[in-house]
Amino acid sequence: MALANFFDKVSFGASQILQGFDRTQFENLLLDQKIMIFYDTNAVESFEGKATLDMLVRLLSRLYPNLLIHNCDNNDLISELEDLASSINPNINLSKSEKPTSCIIVGNSICKFDVPVFYVGSDNWITKFSRKRPVGSSNTSNPFAAGAAACFGAANIFRKVFHEQLPYSKNDDDFSISILDFSTTSDAFNPIIGSLKIKETVLVGLGAIGNGVLWAMGRLPAISGKLTLIDNEEIEISNLQRYVLADQISIGNNKVGLGKTFLDKTGLDITVDPITWQEYIIKRSTWDIETIAVCVDNKPDRISVQGALPKNIFNAWTQQENIGVSRHTDFINSPCLCCLYFPIIEEKSISQEIADSLNLSEPEFERIVRDYLANSKPVDQALLSLIVEKNNLVLDELDFTLGKSIEIFYSEVICGGILMKLKQSQGESLNTKIEVPSVFESAFAGILLAAEIVNNAEQFRKDLLPTTTRFNLMRVLTPYLNFEEHKKERCICNDAVFQKSFNKQWIKQ
Repeated sequence: MALANFFDKVSFGASQILQGFDRTQFENLLLDQKIMIFYDTNAVESFEGKATLDMLVRLLSRLYPNLLIHNCDNNDLISELEDLASSINPNINLSKSEKPTSCIIVGNSICKFDVPVFYVGSDNWITKFSRKRPVGSSNTSNPFAAGAAACFGAANIFRKVFHEQLPYSKNDDDFSISILDFSTTSDAFNPIIGSLKIKETVLVGLGAIGNGVLWAMGRLPAISGKLTLIDNEEIEISNLQRYVLADQISIGNNKVGLGKTFLDKTGLDITVDPITWQEYIIKRSTWDIETIAVCVDNKPDRISVQGALPKNIFNAWTQQENIGVSRHTDFINSPCLCCLYFPIIEEKSISQEIADSLNLSEPEFERIVRDYLANSKPVDQALLSLIVEKNNLVLDELDFTLGKSIEIFYSEVICGGILMKLKQSQGESLNTKIEVPSVFESAFAGILLAAEIVNNAEQFRKDLLPTTTRFNLMRVLTPYLNFEEHKKERCICNDAVFQKSFNKQWIKQ
């Protein structure tokens, strides 16, 4: 079977998006799909075309078990792309003879098959998409629009394949959009990226969004400056579902190491810290951080980052049908990062979320989970027996988790889709509201964040943009993408003590 060995996580992610999800039907539908990536000389001979192809393979090979990579000229790139696909999913079927069910084309060629076709390409900062005609790829050294083109292409393939389970999700009409200022006009400002030096930047979180950032930064041939990578976790097999840099040999390695390896060929001065943000700020001792790029997946860490009062913060997120990036470069006068995540309603604690997901919602069981978390107790026979009993499982189905922390148990068993698979085999469903975005959503959010880092260094934009830019890749592209936020009255950016501290640190007297 050509399904990946991380398919449990793929299935779990899809179950959070698709209506009426059934794992068996989902598997069969995927196995019936034969997705073709077709390219030509224009793609091969352009920097942007090769970047789009690289990202397309990284996106599509994580979901679709049958990938057809074809070109109209003989060259060595096919072997390179097929090796990349196989490094992600060793079981993948890379057929040369089967007819595609959908086709995505990079370059100037026209599809010869009577199947849904999507043409993608780019011109420097401009991403191009069409269902009618080739759009081509330019030969600048800008990876942002090229990577975004792959994300839009993968999103449209996804909507086409699963259209019956995605109400109101149609395919895009022809468009072009600037990844610099998000203009959709034909005369969008399109400056060339030459050699550039980024300001000292700390990248917090190297998960799925962070991988997108690293992919884009690593493809800038003339970049320099200082970049610090912070993440305390190792790569798990379930991460392959949407980490675009991760492959089979990445499993078990720390995330910062993977990031450094990918950036080693650039001119960046890379520092890696395999620790948490809280540990990093203690270790650093000084809080004079020029720029922080935030890729974490929880509100408390985002608020903690803003509390350190860096001069600039750029933030990216993925939520269900809502991905985007925010800019925070004026703590005194504009909304800060905390304003975006200011608590409005009481939310579940991590112990409550874990307990609910494990069918341990009763107060006495939630206290047990909280005790394991608070005292860093590893999963033992007592806890495992309780979980097995409450979920009608067989004990040896989860015995591989003995000795692991409850956070890792949560990540591997619940977020990784293992518990959902076990319960569905009994005809039951998993009670959880965990959001698992698709790989093209996470990668796109990372590309947007990397573009903010680069723009912050060079100030390419003619005008300041509103605080946030938001996309919904499960729907057709809308012209309304930029949104102004408002400072929250009770937020720290309106607090006199925080304002005084920020001014002392950054405002020249």
